[in-house]
Amino acid sequence: MPSKPDSARRPPVTSWVFRCRGLCPEVRPEDSFGLHDLLFWVLFLALGAGWYFGQFEPQRQRNEMLTGRAKVLESQLKEERVELERLKRESVALQAGHPAAWERAARAQLGWLMPGETVDLQTWRQEKLEAGEPDPLAPQLTGRPQAAQQPPARRPAPRVRSAEASPPPVAARQTRR
Repeated sequence: MPSKPDSARRPPVTSWVFRCRGLCPEVRPEDSFGLHDLLFWVLFLALGAGWYFGQFEPQRQRNEMLTGRAKVLESQLKEERVELERLKRESVALQAGHPAAWERAARAQLGWLMPGETVDLQTWRQEKLEAGEPDPLAPQLTGRPQAAQQPPARRPAPRVRSAEASPPPVAARQTRR
């Protein structure tokens, strides 16, 4: 039997990686990278990708969403704590009998404003709705449908005489005597 050249006798790549060349000088068919090995690695990579996209990635996105929600809730908590501190100070001032505190409380209860004060309409409207009152900014509903708002009809502009048709000035008029 003719001998094969050295390049044909060289073991495949898998033998170089997994076996010591000195222990197995001949190439065995089970050492070559075949279709079964290829299918195994493709299946392994497909399962890994399925786990990543099916389990890990949605969980990561959910964690990001929850982290953002936690930041929003923390900022709302901070705002509520500031409001709580303001209300505590106002309560202490009312209990101490400060006239300015009582005036502020009465004006807030009655909805009065001092000159130069402004009202946040969104907050005011929300408070009215939460109290069970009808929407103060909504148009009044009637039994008939509202017609589309049309601009009022314009009157024709008054006619202006031209300078040629105007009467002569008083001094230039001739009077009969």
